Amino acid sequence: MEALARRLLNDNRQRLAYVHGITFVKSFKKINSLQGYGRQFIRFSLMKRLLLYTIQSLIANPSVAKYWYDDTSVFRNKAMKETFIDILKELGKHVFDLDLKNCSFLSESWLIPEIRLVDIVPCKELGLVVRTVNNRVMVASVRANSAAEDAGIAYGDTLDDVLGIPLLKTKPAKVAELLGRNIGRPVSFTLVKGKLRNGKDFPPSSERMAVISADPYKEDLNDFDRAPQQLAGFEETPVHASDTIAIYSAKYYGKVNVGEDGGVGVIEDSVLEVLKQGNEPKAVYLNLSETNIVVTDQETSKVLGVHSFTETSACGQREDCKHFIAFVSGESSCALAKNFYCYVYEMKSERIAKVVLYSIADGFIRTVWFV
Repeated sequence: MEALARRLLNDNRQRLAYVHGITFVKSFKKINSLQGYGRQFIRFSLMKRLLLYTIQSLIANPSVAKYWYDDTSVFRNKAMKETFIDILKELGKHVFDLDLKNCSFLSESWLIPEIRLVDIVPCKELGLVVRTVNNRVMVASVRANSAAEDAGIAYGDTLDDVLGIPLLKTKPAKVAELLGRNIGRPVSFTLVKGKLRNGKDFPPSSERMAVISADPYKEDLNDFDRAPQQLAGFEETPVHASDTIAIYSAKYYGKVNVGEDGGVGVIEDSVLEVLKQGNEPKAVYLNLSETNIVVTDQETSKVLGVHSFTETSACGQREDCKHFIAFVSGESSCALAKNFYCYVYEMKSERIAKVVLYSIADGFIRTVWFV
């Protein structure tokens, strides 16, 4: 479309509208692909009656059309081209009232989902659980009688933006951080509903929800349901519900690549492998919050790493060195990660090691986020 802008037919009014359309479409921050921009431009052109002018300009510039379209294209077949022009002339007689702000999924689908603007009154907890799947923040659970349920947020919806900030490629930890800054204030969301107006599933959402359905969130877990597969080296399971930030002094010994296997079974061998590397241990602080593990150099205060709980798949220790702990983290959410590393730390005592492991395990239960 930008290449064609330099070869438009001589109609000053429509030429200006076309150039404005290019600038206007590129201003949408929720679109992240050329295909999405192209589809948005077509929608803009329908509203501004620019589509016929655009196609006629394209036909008048065969060198441009040839670059993008082969001999089977409508634009390069004489009979089909004339029929297509007639259709566009008829379209130009109609008025299109399209919501151009509803554009977040144009990179994935021509189907236009239902969007809903939601304002939630000030409250301490929304009663919402979210997970990131394929760069979208999905609603994995809504607590009954919560502020989120009252606002109409439902399982399978997508959080498109919060407080006006687009959430594409945003980790749930960022969502929790944004909401944490605004406790006691009204919170605004833009939702993409998981269902179309005809009651059918919105395909891009249903594909992501299949990932969540395969590993569903369970509320009110009893002790025996509480992530036993994610904690190695203990017979009991963690019962910990901290709402504060805890900081522990530790020594970092190194990491080892464990490939695609982020399960608890790699913990014991990985600890031994890292210790055999003979690395000089580095004094660090492990900062455990509700959303992630932050590793900070004690000497320089430099942040050495941030591990989101949605990226952390397992933690544990060896029976023969219980003052050491390890956790496994991937480069994206656990369900999608293809490469994991095991990180090894020495704590000041076995008791502290146990407390830290319980805290980490509790943090990544089902790899979901509470907001």
